[in-house]
Order: sequence, then C-alpha cells, then structure tokens
Amino acid sequence: MQSFFSFLMDWANSEDYSEYISGYIIENNKFETFRNDLAKIREGVILYSGLTHNPNLNEIGSWKSELNIFLDTEMLYHFAGYNGILFKSNFDDFFNLVTEINQKSKKKLIRLRYFSEVKDRIERFFTKAEYIVRGQGAPDPRTTAMLTVIEGCKNSSDVNEKKTEFYEFLKRNGITEESGPTVSDEDNFKYNIIDLETIKDLSDEFGQDISENISALNYISILRKENNQKNFYNIPYILLTGNSTTAKVAWHAKVKDEGTVPLATNLYWITNKFWFKLNKGFGENAFPNSLSIITKAQTNLSSILNESVGAKFDELNTQFKNGELTEEQAKARLVNLRSQARKPEEIKQDEIKSILSTISEDSIERFMREQEISKKQAEMHCQENTELKAEIERKKAEIKQTEMKKNKAEQQALSTSLNSYEMLLAEKKESNDTLRKNKEFYDRIVNKKINTHKGIIALVVVGYYIVTFGLIYKYSWNVMEQFTYIINGAMPIVLFFLYSLIFEKKPNILEYIPAKKEKIRSLVYSDFNFEVEKLETLPLEIADLEKKINDIKST
Repeated sequence: MQSFFSFLMDWANSEDYSEYISGYIIENNKFETFRNDLAKIREGVILYSGLTHNPNLNEIGSWKSELNIFLDTEMLYHFAGYNGILFKSNFDDFFNLVTEINQKSKKKLIRLRYFSEVKDRIERFFTKAEYIVRGQGAPDPRTTAMLTVIEGCKNSSDVNEKKTEFYEFLKRNGITEESGPTVSDEDNFKYNIIDLETIKDLSDEFGQDISENISALNYISILRKENNQKNFYNIPYILLTGNSTTAKVAWHAKVKDEGTVPLATNLYWITNKFWFKLNKGFGENAFPNSLSIITKAQTNLSSILNESVGAKFDELNTQFKNGELTEEQAKARLVNLRSQARKPEEIKQDEIKSILSTISEDSIERFMREQEISKKQAEMHCQENTELKAEIERKKAEIKQTEMKKNKAEQQALSTSLNSYEMLLAEKKESNDTLRKNKEFYDRIVNKKINTHKGIIALVVVGYYIVTFGLIYKYSWNVMEQFTYIINGAMPIVLFFLYSLIFEKKPNILEYIPAKKEKIRSLVYSDFNFEVEKLETLPLEIADLEKKINDIKST
C-alpha cells in the first residue's frame, strides 16, 4: 500500500513493486469503472500535493516567482521525441504550462537550461551514434533515443545533420546551455553536498557509481543556496531529470533535509505543481494526458523493462568478451533483447505478464520476502488506525459539545435582546398613545381660545356699528353725517398705520387668524410642557424596533 501511495504521489522512492503496480493498472485499464476511479484518485493526489506545497492559496491561478529549471539529457531527448510519442507528449504538456506562465507574466519567469556537462554527454551520444552507423558497435536496446537517432541514417553526415537539428530545436524553444557554478569557490563550500564518504555510501547502496548523478545535484544546491528551501513555488533552481538514480539520490536523507524541496524532481511531479498553481481544473476534457495515472504506468513499466533489457545486454557483452558466447549466439540474443524493449506507447494490455517475466526475478523474490514484513506492518497500522479513529470520534464529540454550548449561549443572548427590545417597544407605543391623547386635549384648548378670540373681534365690529347707529338715532343724521364719514374714512387708515407700526408688516385678515392660531398652540404646548417633536420621532423608533425584533425572530 505504501508503494502504491508513493507511486501516485510521484515520489522518487516509489520504485518498490512499481513494475507490478504499473502492470496491474495497465492490465485493468479496459474496465471503465477502474479507469474512472483511478482518474478521481489522481485528481485528488494533485489537489493534495498542491495544497500541501502551496502556503498562499490566494495566489492560485498565477505564478509570481522566477524559476530556473535545468534539464538532463533524458528530458531533452523527450522534448525532441527521441524516446517515443508518449514521453514527447508528456514533456509538451509541461512545456506548454511553462509557456503559459511566461506569457501571463509578460516576462520570462521560468527559464529552461542545461549544464555544460549535459552538452558533453549529448556530444558523446551522437559520436557513439556515428560509430554504430559505421558498423563499429551495436546500440544498447535500453537506449530508445539511440535507436531513434540512428534510424534512417546511412552515414556519419546523417547523424551530424540530426545533431544540428537537435541543437537548433532547443535554441528555437529558448532552452540554453549554462556552465555550472565553480565548486571550488570558497563562498560555495557550505552548499557543497559532495564528499567522498557520501559518494561511496550512496554508490554502495545503489549498486553503481553515482558521481555523475550527484554532481548535477551539487550544482543546484550551490545555485539555490538557502533560498526558500521549503516552498517549491519560491525556489529559484531545480533539476528536472528522467534518470531514476538521480531522482532517488535527490530524495536520499544524506542529500535532502526533512521538509525541504528536493534538488531534483521528475516530469510528473513538476507538471502536477504547475497544473494546480495555474488552477487549470479537472475533468475529462481539462485534464492533460501526461498527468493520467495510465500514462505514468506505461512510461514507468517501459523504463523498468528497458533497464532490465539493458542489464541483460551488459551481461551479454561480458559473456561475449569472455568467450562464453560465439558471435552468432551473441547476435541472436541481441535480436531477442531488442524485440523485448518497448517504448511507453508500445506497452499493450495482453503483454503485461510476458513483460513482467522479462524483468529480473530479483524483484519477485524480494516481493515474497517482504510480504511477511508488510503483513506485520499492516496489523500494526490497523491497531494505530483503530486508536486514531477512537481519538477522532472523541474529538468530534468535544467539538459537537462545544458547538452546542456556543449555540445555546447565542440563543440566550438573542432571547435577552428580544425581551429588551419588546419591553422598549411596549414603552414607546404607550408613550406614543399618551402623546396623541394629550395632543387631542391640547388642540381642543387651542380651538377654544381661537374661537374666543374670533368672538371678541366680531363683538368689537358689531359693537362699533351699534354705537354708530345709536348716535345717529339720538342726534339725527344731519348732525352725525359728517362725523360718520370722517370716522369711517379715517378709521381704516389709522388702524392700518397702527398695525404696521406695531407689528412691522402689512395687515392681512386671511393670514391673521391662522398665525394667531399657531401662536396660541405654541403657548398652550409650552404651558403644558408638551414635546410635539417626540410625536414625530416615536413612530420611526417604533418601526426600527419592530424590524430588529423580526430579524431576531427569523434568526
């Protein structure tokens, strides 16, 4: 189970039983349910990996930092299509994501480079191709790129032409050569991960000389220094490798500190990170073929098979040199070995059993030997899981109880607020009713006073005419005529003059009564300390309280 998990997570330590995991996946790919379940698992892995290595989720959808990715020979051969269609397609998916990041940022945030040592290996590669074309050697069946290059070549000039096209292809796509840092520089000593003891220990552990592998990792360590070692999205340098040994060395405890980003990674791992960071989404149409678990199984099984064929090729060479095989026997076995090698796209479902049998039997023996250990570990993990589940249930119960207490406190607070608002609403409604009743009473007093005032005015006018008629009657019209005209003519003028002098405005009988009424009303309200403004604001306050009460009840 741990090996399957590591395989899904694209970890460099996922090689244990990976040939059987890959074979199982390819063999069962014909079942739709199996394919759909694997696709969901793979999408979940990408989400998990992205969330784990992304400290700032607000920046999902864009790439902000500069990153220099150094490619090894296998990555360059993938891009050129030397290792088959599937590897080419996988690298193209990665390259398209890099291009998209650079286009969105409007500057080249991600640069693709290769060290001068890689250029030297490429030169040796094409030189060997020339020897093979001239009939001075046989191609290693594990080296798919070599078989692709020599195909169709009749002489050395054909190989040189392909080499020129290869370098021009890299240049057109912005992939440039760069010399590695000076290892002997005093400032670089503390970032140097190479020493004789480390090289010896790792070489013994992996059963091969890892000097060349760790050299490239050492360059990355020196270039990276101490910059953002724990955050992939901010590291300035990383090596992208197709060499399984280099990847395993990069993840080894002697090279990689706990919690840090490895100095090298594989194509699947980095494509996952770019895909998640750009928020590209998932689904049948959105998900790239390179991130498919089926694709990974094909490329993985192809690599293991070709390595196994290569090991047998080395053994064949040794036997031939030692005279254990005749030339005819060696040629026959070489033809057989070449027929066993496969590109990823050539891996078929009905060939899985024969492919696994071609691979070294050592892995099968190891599998049987470690089954008992795995069983014991599974029992231990089962016990740990049981205890963990019990702890999780206890935590859930505590959280639920805390939530219930919190909800109860909130309900009590709402209930208290509701009671307070309802009491205040009742008080304000009562005050509003009292004010309205008082206003009606005071308005009756005002009307009574204004009616009295109007009655006095009417009595004065009527009294004036009664006195005038009485005098005429007593003294006769002949005597009173001139006085009547004088008084009636002068009276309005005198009254107009006096009113204007006293009140400083023109008299208007239509405005007098309403103005007098308002004056009387103000005096009455003032005498009784009646605040008419409250009668205007209270309905608004009542409406606001009713809204608050309704909001609380709806909650």
